[in-house]
Parts: sequence; C-alpha cells; structure tokens
Amino acid sequence: MRPVIPLALGRVELVGRITGGRGIRPRALRHYPNHAVMIVTGGLGCYRGPGGRVVLRPGSLVVVRPDEPHWYGPAIDDSWDESFCAARGPLFDLAARRGVIAGPGRVFAVPEPGPLIAHLERLRRAPPPTTTGEQDAEAVELLAVLTRTLAPKATPDRSGGWLATSMRLLAAEGCDDDLAHIAAMVEVPYETWRRRFRDQVGVAPGRYRLLARLRAAASLLSMTSLPITEVAHRTGFVDDRHLARHFVHWYGVTPGRYRRAPGAAPGAKRAGVGRGRRRHGG
Repeated sequence: MRPVIPLALGRVELVGRITGGRGIRPRALRHYPNHAVMIVTGGLGCYRGPGGRVVLRPGSLVVVRPDEPHWYGPAIDDSWDESFCAARGPLFDLAARRGVIAGPGRVFAVPEPGPLIAHLERLRRAPPPTTTGEQDAEAVELLAVLTRTLAPKATPDRSGGWLATSMRLLAAEGCDDDLAHIAAMVEVPYETWRRRFRDQVGVAPGRYRLLARLRAAASLLSMTSLPITEVAHRTGFVDDRHLARHFVHWYGVTPGRYRRAPGAAPGAKRAGVGRGRRRHGG
C-alpha cells in the first residue's frame, strides 16, 4: 500500500502488471475515479468506450479519464499481459484538458512501447514516495514519459493478418459489434470479408462467434461453480435459456447436465462441432 501523503501536483495511486490475465466481462461499462493508463504487452483483446470499439494487441495504449465509461479485456478462451497505472491531481487534470495526454476514450498503437513499459516496471518495483516533493517528482516523471510515448500520436492498431485479427475479435469477451463493423475494423469490404472468412475457416463469422462463446461457456461450466445465469452473461448470451437453447443444439445436453457429467470438458459431448450442418447467418 502506498502511504497517504498530502496532494500537491499529482499522485500515482496504483501501478502494477498482470501476466496471463483472463478478464471479467462486466454487466456495464466501468468507471474509475482516476486517470488510468494501460498498455498491452502480450495477447489480443478488445476495448469499448466513448471512442468506440477497438482491437487491442501488443503495443496498444489505452488512456482513460476519471469517471469515463469503458471496458477492455482479452479474447474469450485467451489471456493477455498488461502494465497499468492510475494517477490523479491537478497536474494530470491540466494535461488532459490541454490535450497533452489522450482525450476521451482514445486508444493508440505505440510504435516504441518499451520506454513506457520499462518506466511502469520501475515504478512498480521502486519504494513508494514518503514526502509530497517525492510524490510530485514521481507524477511529473510519469507524465513526461507518457507525453513522449504519445508524441506523435499513432492511429488505432489494425496491423497483422485480417483473418487472425477477425477470429480473435469475434471471440473477444465483451465485443458485441455487428459483423459489418468488424469487417471495417480489419479494413476488408463486408461481403468480401464474410466470403473469405467462410472459405478459409469453414463457418460463417456469425457462427464462429457463437461457437467461441459456447466453448467459453463449456469451460466455465467445467471449471467453475458459477451459476448458469452468470455463465450465460459472461459469455455473451442474453440469459440461461438463451444459452441452453444453443448449448443443447451443439452439445446435445443442457448446460446443467454437461456440468454434472464426469470429466466434462469443452467439446467433449459432441464430436465435430461446427461440421456437416447447414450454413446460415453471420
């Protein structure tokens, strides 16, 4: 815990690192009381907030203002690594108002994330400040590193293969984009994207997303004691009945029976899921 020191220019409230984070899908967008900075160092996921929906990959930097609604997290059935910090005080408030740090809901692809990641790691390991002067110096240095990282400001990261990005985004926890928007995010015309995806993956994008959510639900049923309603919510279904209808269709049993079966594991109840059925939707 950081000691409580009188606030002058600014204060770094929290700094940390997550390795292999799985994320939790919230019932609503989150609100933080402080300025927050998060940079992805491994894995792929999704951000949503005032700036829209954006794919997050290594080097993606998210800057959130106090009380700004937002959510970000790794793809379903995947994990990611991140470094993060939270800060507050007039120094950061002024920097945000003047546009020195990102505006509302902004996500950037950072060409050289190393200096910021290294600085956050030094902050995490260093002894916390014990005086207001030390606290201010820490805040000023953080703002300076962040400013250098964001100048020049980069565009949202859409690099990489369109197919791999599409597959990860369709499976990303919390992403409910319509399919045309996902096609636009990977910069491929919708009909071309849909046709190429189906030809290369074997199922249409909509069905791929459904199957990814069912696999995630099966994992939660097998490995946790979460109520089935909560499993449904976390994996993108409206309620437990919505989950059950699709689960029975693809796995041949209800979610409750699947959970009670000895040795239940994702995909174990129905071999060849997704093959040999009429293509539709998505």
